[in-house]
Amino acid sequence: MRVWVSRPKTLDAALPWLLILLAVGYVAYFWSSPMALWPDSNGYLTFSEHRTAGYPVFIDLVMSIFGTVDAVPKVQLIVAAAAFTFLGWSIHRTFRSVFFALAPVVLLMLYPQIGDLHSYILTESVFISLLCLLIGGMALMVRKPTWFLVAALALVCGLIVTVRPAGISLLVIWPLLFWLIWKRCESRRIVLIAAVIVPIVLCLLLENMAWHTYHDSEFRPNLADKHLFAKA
Repeated sequence: MRVWVSRPKTLDAALPWLLILLAVGYVAYFWSSPMALWPDSNGYLTFSEHRTAGYPVFIDLVMSIFGTVDAVPKVQLIVAAAAFTFLGWSIHRTFRSVFFALAPVVLLMLYPQIGDLHSYILTESVFISLLCLLIGGMALMVRKPTWFLVAALALVCGLIVTVRPAGISLLVIWPLLFWLIWKRCESRRIVLIAAVIVPIVLCLLLENMAWHTYHDSEFRPNLADKHLFAKA
């Protein structure tokens, strides 16, 4: 009986190190992948007026730090590995299940199309990384809903929308999340609702400012077309 009890505790203690080891191996495996361009890539490199500002700003930030666009795939790879690790850690933190913590991380790392996306100058890699942060944060929020965690989660949600406009469809998760925690947050409901609204609105305002600063145009193209709703 003692052996049965101590074994899960050993696995629980080793899980963070196992997740880190998987992340390091993931980065090492895809590190040598060369940068790849797609027909849509130029729209982000030149910041087309039909693109939102999130990903072009990310590219500019990486280039300002490392001096070359070739660093973008490396940064995307490292960010993805960190996001996968956070997802696994968050699930384990909430549900205390080593299996359910490792399963999504291993599946994400073994799915070849996701690994290939990190080398492309496209929004998909950053979008998936932000989505993993969002899901991990949701798990932590259900476990212990603090205003700081809610605000951080809303910030990630806002960044997703600035990277890919179809991410606006993710806003529907907030009523469900509040439904799950509503009874436990009777004295903090207004604060938590504000912690959601303020970061998301701030992200949208800053994205709009960045777009107009770069394009110096009063009007921007309407992106609410069939393509956007199909992706949503």
